Amino acid sequence: MRNVSNWGGDGCSSILFADFVSQYDGKLISIDIDEDICRRCRNATQRFEADHVVICGDSVTALKQLAFFATSKKIDLLYLDSYDWDKEHEVECQTHALKEAQAIQHLVAQDGFILVDDVALPGQGKGGMVIPWLTHNGWHEVMRKYQVLLARESRVTGE
Repeated sequence: MRNVSNWGGDGCSSILFADFVSQYDGKLISIDIDEDICRRCRNATQRFEADHVVICGDSVTALKQLAFFATSKKIDLLYLDSYDWDKEHEVECQTHALKEAQAIQHLVAQDGFILVDDVALPGQGKGGMVIPWLTHNGWHEVMRKYQVLLARESRVTGE
């Protein structure tokens, strides 16, 4: 949520997701390490606060904690969009996305999805490590554009 009005760029997915889940009795958890971005996100999604929680902290740590305390709740859509990609920090960015998926992917519902952002960049951007790992672990690409959407192989094949 760098700029609340940047609908053509970055930072407004939490608003869209919060609006969606509020209409379909869902819950949304947004995680960001930057306190200013967390504050902006809370302010921009305040009308959805009953259905939206903003966690300020490292996403890998937060996801591990969520996975540890999770009970019967499953994730319908896991959106991996942290750690801004840049050429000089490509490996760190890709490693971070991989660690996020490893921490929480087992809680994605059997018919759920994982969406990885910023993959239409050199070396597959954020997806350079996590997409091969997910496909090796039973996930299949169902859409590839600037983002990659993955579903479990059993969902794609109907098994």
